[in-house]
Amino acid sequence: MPFEISWLAQDSILYQRYFGCFDINDLNSVQSETQAHLAHVQGTHFVHILLDLRDLHQIDLTLKQISSTIHRNEQDNLGWTVLVLCPDSRVTPFIKMLGAAASRLFDLRYRAFDNYDHALDFILTMDQHLNQLVTAQPA
Repeated sequence: MPFEISWLAQDSILYQRYFGCFDINDLNSVQSETQAHLAHVQGTHFVHILLDLRDLHQIDLTLKQISSTIHRNEQDNLGWTVLVLCPDSRVTPFIKMLGAAASRLFDLRYRAFDNYDHALDFILTMDQHLNQLVTAQPA
């Protein structure tokens, strides 16, 4: 699977790293794993998702596949969905377009950055209780 999912800050920031080529099977797996992580979150604080797409080189998906697979998270505590993109990647324009469309379609709080530190700083600025929980980039 060309992705890794872990908590950057337990029950507060879900870190997802994508790399290589990504297809419909991977999208289904990501959806399942993300839902499993979010289902165990206790409390009313926001849970943010940080998607690191800097090493994603190819997306073998159609818009129809994406729209029929992705669904709105039913949890009221979903915070920001923040992307880290590689500015030189050929998939970046497609990802930006998809992110903007998904944010409107699913009413997501969405932002994209070309730098991991800027993306994380944005989340920490938007949700200040996280400052003491997050100190470094994942390995």
